[in-house]
Amino acid sequence: MILFDIYHTPQLNFFKESIKKQSPSNVIVSIVDRGKLKSIAHKELDGYSIISLGSYRYNYNFVAMLLLIILPRFFQLAYLVWKYKIKFVVTANYQANLVAKLFGVPNIVFNDDPRKGVIEIAEFSANEAFVTKGIKRKKSIELNVLKEWAYLSPDYFIPNIGVLKEYGLLPFSYYFIREVSTNTSNYYDQENLTSLQLEIEGTVLLSLEDKSKLNRVNSEWKVLKEPISDIHSLMYFSKAFLSTGDSMAREAAELGVPAYYLGIRDMYANNELIQMGYLKKIEIKNVNRELSELPVLSTIEDEIKKRNEKRMYLSEQWEDINRLIDHKIKYYHK
Repeated sequence: MILFDIYHTPQLNFFKESIKKQSPSNVIVSIVDRGKLKSIAHKELDGYSIISLGSYRYNYNFVAMLLLIILPRFFQLAYLVWKYKIKFVVTANYQANLVAKLFGVPNIVFNDDPRKGVIEIAEFSANEAFVTKGIKRKKSIELNVLKEWAYLSPDYFIPNIGVLKEYGLLPFSYYFIREVSTNTSNYYDQENLTSLQLEIEGTVLLSLEDKSKLNRVNSEWKVLKEPISDIHSLMYFSKAFLSTGDSMAREAAELGVPAYYLGIRDMYANNELIQMGYLKKIEIKNVNRELSELPVLSTIEDEIKKRNEKRMYLSEQWEDINRLIDHKIKYYHK
């Protein structure tokens, strides 16, 4: 039995193609009740055993996260590994790796945001630790790829223009904004409602993580309601994508979309795309100027061609993580 431990939605996206390569009878997926992860996991992995361990509603601060989420979840994972006789563990975190180490279970871990203390635990626990492109660590193997490519590569994702009809949109006629919640440890110091203060001319599609802020949204903007049909196609066909969260900013960049990161985090993965000219990190005050400098769109066909050329370049340069995971499963899980 193989355990995939998933801590938030980007990790679900990262692992879902690898999970689907395995028989449902051979896999258990453990998740955290965090945002929409639970509902998305059941939708994306229909037929697979999904077990929720820990809830992010208790993530008030670091102490609460440690005492109410991390420690209880560690013991729940230990029970799960023992109960289901787990033989191999795959994660992008560290908790299940440490449990696996204590039980003598082989395991691997992936990381694109190494934090002091956490990455050391992961490296100590795992048989092999992998970091994404741009991260240099003595005890980890650097991959020639960023993690979003596991599900956004042309091998796994084809944009569907038909999804635009559901929202009454035309290709490349709207801006897409993602506003993340600041009620998590990643964004404690980030200003609230940054993207909602923007005054953008034209159609705006908004993905708002914290729905309690709906009353402060520009009434002319279109607010997405979960579950969202094919969000990556909506991103692909946008005129430009702006995000206060880093994961979706990178996703848009790797889809070939003009992408802007408005958040405060400085990440290796972001910097790789910034250096390639795929992503820009900008301040809120400069948004309107940046958008005004976007090239005038020619035809829909030309814009699609331009974005696909950027994707094909990445496909030629980067490796396939799903093949790597499949190889490691075959090697360790005998």
